[in-house]
Amino acid sequence: MNKNAHKKLVGLTVAVALLAGIAAILYISGAFKTPFGQTEVTTTPKEAIVLEGMLVCLPHKDTSGPHTEECAFGLKAKNGKFYGLRALPQTFMQTQKEVRVTGMLSAVAQNEKYAIVGNIEIRQIEKK
Repeated sequence: MNKNAHKKLVGLTVAVALLAGIAAILYISGAFKTPFGQTEVTTTPKEAIVLEGMLVCLPHKDTSGPHTEECAFGLKAKNGKFYGLRALPQTFMQTQKEVRVTGMLSAVAQNEKYAIVGNIEIRQIEKK
């Protein structure tokens, strides 16, 4: 084998080894678990929850840039934390209303745009 062919073979071997190493690191880190373009949701089992607080327009997570002015209704609980509300009856779609919410708490998607700690799928809601 001449010198030039040997250099090419060594270079190709090094390149393949580097690509294999990068692929192994990505595989171990879990980069291939979520298909491209999909958002991974941190899943925890849903748990029953009962909270009291006030219906509010949820605050945006990122307040540095422009955002829409629509109101995403949520709960500011007495513990000071914000929760998204799923299946909120239309009769409760107004802010500054004290309520007691019973439901199932679930995790927040990684791309959630509101500053919430969880989402409550409402089973029961009543005025306080």
